[in-house]
Amino acid sequence: MVFMSKLKQFFYDLSHFGIKNYFSDETIKKIVFSNRLGFVLSLMTLPYFFLFLHLQFYTLSYFSFSVTVAYLTVLLLNYFSLTLSARLLLSFTANASLIFFSLKLGPESGIQLPFFSLVILPFFLFEPYYKKIIGLTLSLPVVSFFFIEW
Repeated sequence: MVFMSKLKQFFYDLSHFGIKNYFSDETIKKIVFSNRLGFVLSLMTLPYFFLFLHLQFYTLSYFSFSVTVAYLTVLLLNYFSLTLSARLLLSFTANASLIFFSLKLGPESGIQLPFFSLVILPFFLFEPYYKKIIGLTLSLPVVSFFFIEW
């Protein structure tokens, strides 16, 4: 019971890492979402570092580690109030990692299929007035998917 309350408090503090009093409510929601997503994606990516290292796929292993670090850097950027940079890094890292693993593992692996889920990500990460950024980060997974498939 005590462990769960401490874990809940840790996740709350991690989610609100870098929030300042002067941020709007909408920006705070975007920061919380990007912190949570960055942390969860880093937890999901880290085991692949050890798996690929064990299988002696060193290129994949080191790339997995660098992707994990990039996801955790989102928290650091939010802490220093570089919130737009943090969200751009999150979006580009997710796309770049899928492109890299798709090219290395081949289309038969099916790793390129999460590109479809990345299409909705910009709507959760960016405020509506970032129309050009939303358009760029929206088109990136679509173009990447067709690039991988052909």
